Amino acid sequence: MLKLAYQIFDLDPLDSEVISGWLSNPHDILFIYSNPGVGKTHLSAAITHHFLHKNIPCLYLKEKDFINKLREQINDGFSEEQYLKYMCENPLIILDDICSARTNSADDRMTEWHKDMLFTFLDYRVNSRFPTIITSNYSIEDLRKWFHERFISRLQSANNTILLLKGTDKRKEGL
Repeated sequence: MLKLAYQIFDLDPLDSEVISGWLSNPHDILFIYSNPGVGKTHLSAAITHHFLHKNIPCLYLKEKDFINKLREQINDGFSEEQYLKYMCENPLIILDDICSARTNSADDRMTEWHKDMLFTFLDYRVNSRFPTIITSNYSIEDLRKWFHERFISRLQSANNTILLLKGTDKRKEGL
């Protein structure tokens, strides 16, 4: 059981222990992945509320919102670097559902620009060692299909925590 602010999560005991440990001492990257419907987004939102309830600044963004905000900045005449720097300097960020964006091509998940922006974000967060939670439906092995080894290496840094969230698709169970 994991209790966050006003919610209780019935997680696998080991998953609960890993997440609780990271929350008690947020550091580096916590990469949480699982099949769709297991509860990553719900958990991410609850973690955001948990930190905000403790008056700890926390920025929650879905990956598509992150990319859309970058595009808006470019359309408004600002550089992507300015926005990335501004965003990456937040003390704690939750980036939910990476690799969920789709292009028109069934073979590719993201444009090269999109991948570059995610790499720049990850590189900054890893180098700064700012606490960051990243969630995905894809394992690191899956991510290797789309990202350069430099991205994977940063994600797998020894300082980071990687967690396969166990569970079943709650949408299919009607929960």
